[in-house]
Amino acid sequence: MDLSRLGVVLAVALILAGCTKSDTPPPSSPRAKASSPAASSTVYQESSLDLCGGTDIKALTSDLKLTVDSTDNSPSAEGPGAACMWRMKSADGNLSSLRVQAVVHRSADGAIRAFQAQQNVSNMKSDGPISGLGDQAEGRTLDSDQGFKQSEYMVHLRTGNMTVKVWISLGAKDFTPKATLATKMDALARATLATVTGAWKR
Repeated sequence: MDLSRLGVVLAVALILAGCTKSDTPPPSSPRAKASSPAASSTVYQESSLDLCGGTDIKALTSDLKLTVDSTDNSPSAEGPGAACMWRMKSADGNLSSLRVQAVVHRSADGAIRAFQAQQNVSNMKSDGPISGLGDQAEGRTLDSDQGFKQSEYMVHLRTGNMTVKVWISLGAKDFTPKATLATKMDALARATLATVTGAWKR
C-alpha cells in the first residue's frame, strides 16, 4: 500500500471513531419549585358585622334535622373580623355545631400564610381544591367515633387579604355522607363570602 492510500484509510478511521463516540449530556438543571399563589389586589377592611344574624341556616338545619340550642358571636382568635358559632343537636340528640368566620389580615401575603397554616396544622384530611371560590379554596373532611359518629366538613378559602372558614361538626348514630356535607358547606361558604364582600370590600 502506498503512503497516499494509507493516509486516506487512517483519515476515514478517525472520522468513523468520532461519529460513534457518545457525547455526555450536560447535567440537567434542578426543577424550579412551584410558585406561591399570587396575591390578588382585592382589599378588605373589617368593620362591625353580625354573621349570626346575617347568615341564613334554615335550609341547612332543616335538611340535616338539626336544632339550634345557642349562638356565640365571639370573634376568631386568628385576627380581626366576624364569626358565629351555632351549638346544635341532631335528631337523635347528639351534639353538633356550625362555625362561620371571616378574618381580615394585614396583607394578602398574610392571608396566604394563614391559609397555608390551616393546611399544615389541621388533622382533617384534604378533600381537594374548590374552583371558582376566591383566590384559593379547599375542602377538608374528618370522620371519628366519639361514642357516636361525628362527621366534620370544612371549606376554607382566601381572597385578597381575607380568609373565610365554614365548618360543620355533626354527631349522629351514623356517619353523614361526605358529599352531603360538602355540598352544604360549599353553598354556605359562597353565601358567607358574598356577605362579607358586600360589607368589607374596598
